[in-house]
Amino acid sequence: MQTVILLHGALGTSDDLSGLKSLLEKHSLKVFSFNFSGHGERAFENNFGIPQFTGELQQFILDKHIQNTFVFGYSMGGYVALNLAIKKPDLIKGIITCATKFNWTPEFIAKEQQTLQPEFLQNKAPAFVKNLQQKQSNNWKELVNRCSNMIQEIGQSNATYLKSLREITIPVLIGKGDKDHMVSIEEIQAEFLGFKNGTYYMLPNTKHAVESIKSELLGQLIVQFMEGK
Repeated sequence: MQTVILLHGALGTSDDLSGLKSLLEKHSLKVFSFNFSGHGERAFENNFGIPQFTGELQQFILDKHIQNTFVFGYSMGGYVALNLAIKKPDLIKGIITCATKFNWTPEFIAKEQQTLQPEFLQNKAPAFVKNLQQKQSNNWKELVNRCSNMIQEIGQSNATYLKSLREITIPVLIGKGDKDHMVSIEEIQAEFLGFKNGTYYMLPNTKHAVESIKSELLGQLIVQFMEGK
């Protein structure tokens, strides 16, 4: 039986991918998911960011004795999955990403950090804050602040990260929604061309928000990708 691990994005939880999980299970796949630290009901660790979450993914695979697994990552989850493939390539059979950003320019980071402020979100996006409060059992304000700091750290190490992606030899499928204004088609195509064994896709009528993703279509793409490997 083929296995796949689903990874949520920043400010999200594993519940965000519950629909996708159910759909993949109907295709006789064994599907795992978990929350990164600081998300959902899971407590914060001393460290927060891509290195910490990469270690958590690695430990999850080892603790569950999962072998030859595929990993799907939404947004930050895709960044984490690829990072583990760089460091421990034997742990992962293939990777699928959706809405994962690769081009972390100083301008983009500055713009994102302006919005990733608790006070700003309360004033400008009260519905988003309400949803965030319902999803996150921990201090949502701390989570927002830590995510803001995390994207600064991503920007500082991104050049090295992108160079290391060229060393990945396992199959990789990367993609985005056609209406996702956070991730450009140019950066998706640039990374696709850099992978030794990669391809890319585009979801129609899909924004960056995980709620916008159509599980049925994405699920079919994942199943077809896994069946061919």
